[in-house]
Amino acid sequence: MNTLIAQINLESKLFLRDKRSLFMTFAFPVIMVFIFGWAFGNQTWSGLPAINYLLPGIIVMALMMVALNNNAVKIAGDREKGIYRRLSLTPLKKQTLLMGHIFIRYFIIIVSTLLLIVIGAIFFKTHIVGNVFLFLLVLTLGALTFMALGFFLSNLVKNTNSALTLCMAVLFPLMFLGGCFWNLDQMPSFLRTVSDVLPTTHLNTALRMIAVQGGGFSQIWPELPVILGWLVGCSILAVKFFKWE
Repeated sequence: MNTLIAQINLESKLFLRDKRSLFMTFAFPVIMVFIFGWAFGNQTWSGLPAINYLLPGIIVMALMMVALNNNAVKIAGDREKGIYRRLSLTPLKKQTLLMGHIFIRYFIIIVSTLLLIVIGAIFFKTHIVGNVFLFLLVLTLGALTFMALGFFLSNLVKNTNSALTLCMAVLFPLMFLGGCFWNLDQMPSFLRTVSDVLPTTHLNTALRMIAVQGGGFSQIWPELPVILGWLVGCSILAVKFFKWE
């Protein structure tokens, strides 16, 4: 336990020193809320103010940037610098290292989500209609899924630049084909077939059903199997292909 606490403390300090990660994690999503809020402030989508529909998608975007992008790039960078190779010679276990990453990034995701919800409420009168705890539960499932995907992707590259390129190549299709910024019903049928198997599609749908429609578990559970499938699959691949160097 002491080793895990020390690892979490170390990861926290390293994150706070990284100005680029701080900006992309906290400032950039907030800027997106203001851009979309002002651009579509007078519009309604599906009978709702557009920003109410868009806010859950922006939250998912911010989640992916931390769990997928920041996570994979950080791990690839540490491996490139030989930090993991040195750690492999210590009593630190692989599970402890991964748990440290998971804990600190999950905490960052929760802080970022709460910040976006507060900004939306203060400036654009948005609010979560449904159960807040169910919203956070589904968000947690999404966070774990994309962290597992980030762990897996970090094992496919050898340096930071390659990790950033690969993550962006994965992030943008997940974000745009997953319905973060528009209604998927407007997409061509062949793209909708692709979007139906993406975790972002089902995560966005579930969060929107809770946030803007007040949906409960009985309404959102059909969205969960796909997310769980990605979580289990990515977790297996992340552990199987993990490497210290």
